[in-house]
Amino acid sequence: MSAPDERFTITLPDTWTPEQALAIFELLNDVTNAIWQSYQPALLSLVDPSFHNDTDHQPDLFEPDDALPF
Repeated sequence: MSAPDERFTITLPDTWTPEQALAIFELLNDVTNAIWQSYQPALLSLVDPSFHNDTDHQPDLFEPDDALPF
């Protein structure tokens, strides 16, 4: 994944009122939250590859063909 500055540059207009800037900020915040709610597990695995969503996985503690120690 490319760093944001490698993909595009965002230039904000300097003509926005503080109210307009706040409205855009709130909109982007709402979009971010909606994306997170819909895609959280997939996003976590992309952000942190060591994150595993499989909570039911039990690793094998022994091989089924191993000789019993008794």
